[in-house]
Amino acid sequence: TWGRTPIPSPEISVDLHSKTRTVHVHPVSRQYFVAAGERNVGIYDARQLKSRSQPVVALNGHSKSVASAYFSPVTGNRVVTTCADDTLRIFGTHCLSALAPVLATIRHNNKTGRWLTRFQAVWDPKRDDCFVVGSMTRPRQIQAFHASGELLHSFLNEDYLNSVCSINSWHPTRFLVAGGNSSGRLHVFKE
Repeated sequence: TWGRTPIPSPEISVDLHSKTRTVHVHPVSRQYFVAAGERNVGIYDARQLKSRSQPVVALNGHSKSVASAYFSPVTGNRVVTTCADDTLRIFGTHCLSALAPVLATIRHNNKTGRWLTRFQAVWDPKRDDCFVVGSMTRPRQIQAFHASGELLHSFLNEDYLNSVCSINSWHPTRFLVAGGNSSGRLHVFKE
């Protein structure tokens, strides 16, 4: 037991990938979740899971390991993936059929090396068309992209931001981005 409450056991245990890096539940249709693994990303239906389940939708095209995959927060009509092949991909997931089309690809240096946390593109929780991701570019910065692949903004300040912010997040209601680095320093950019 854990304290006074028994530890719950899983209803089902399923092998999806050899390594699962992220799992994210669809914001509207809660029975679906996206799981990112070594080179594969798939959308699964929790109601139909069994041992060695195949995804309902395959998000193909990753040639190296995938660090993350997240549904867009409002409708779930897009998934953004961050891959070690130096590419950010945006997939259309408005129709959950066998293959999700790639809507945009962005060349992005995702080689953080062994000492930094791997980059993960994270959606703005207020909208479905904008996400933020760390950057290896100098001067050091955090980059915001539109779902079309266009770079919208680079958050930078050469006086304060001197290291790579691998972990980034949007404020849920305000126009504010926070980024953290491996030294424990937090950088906050606001409107």
